[in-house]
Amino acid sequence: MPRSFIKILLITLIFTSCNISENKRNRYFVRANEYLENRDYTNAVKFYGEAVRVDPDFASGWNNKGIAHFELGQYSEAIGSYNNAILADPERIEETK
Repeated sequence: MPRSFIKILLITLIFTSCNISENKRNRYFVRANEYLENRDYTNAVKFYGEAVRVDPDFASGWNNKGIAHFELGQYSEAIGSYNNAILADPERIEETK
């Protein structure tokens, strides 16, 4: 096989796998948001956890996981999630000042 074909194939596989992970993350996030909206905080924590497992740099997932933990009275876990959100996207904290 020509080298250019192999390079194109590898690049395509990389982008496809990235999109699959992002779609999976987003599906977990949407489902978690539904649980949060319905005040089912335990399941919200579970699905936000899945979203950030797929994408550990997903600041919105960490932030919302913190909200769900807070609503459950799990304050230490909430702080941990908020800290992870800041680590995942330090510029986001600047936007809220």
